[in-house]
Amino acid sequence: MSKKSLRDVIIARTEVPVGGDQTIELRGVSLADITMLFNRHTAAMADIFDQFMALKKQNGEITPDFVGNFIFEGITQVPEMVAELICIANDDTEDEALAVAARLPATVQAECIMAILELSIRSEAELKKLVGVATKALGYVTTLIARIKSGPKEDQTAFRFPDGFGGSVKESASS
Repeated sequence: MSKKSLRDVIIARTEVPVGGDQTIELRGVSLADITMLFNRHTAAMADIFDQFMALKKQNGEITPDFVGNFIFEGITQVPEMVAELICIANDDTEDEALAVAARLPATVQAECIMAILELSIRSEAELKKLVGVATKALGYVTTLIARIKSGPKEDQTAFRFPDGFGGSVKESASS
């Protein structure tokens, strides 16, 4: 495997049939994409996270089937987020594209979500790692939302993630 610049990387894509001889091209989603969705749908995402945590506590282990079933339960609660996710993965988030994505048949939307997941998460190990990081991050965000909802207090300072959360950047030897 040779080293490449990020500019040389070709993002994997797939085509999903949407009817007749038409297809749309989708890619996997990045953390930036997920963050954008979270910022636009914070309350819905917090509710979905709470439901996820309750199901996780009830079922124990997180498996691809568990996540898949949970996602399909969750998307029925926020159809506008599903349309936006499809548009993000299609690299077209204009209002006209959002309107079309929202009107796609439910089976096509479901197939799009599955294609996006397959391109975003390549293995069960990656899924477990992502769920672990997301669970931790969303837990912190849930705490932040609760603090915001409780109103300003004199002892509240700026929210800060606990030490050890996230990765670290190491300086290269040439710095």
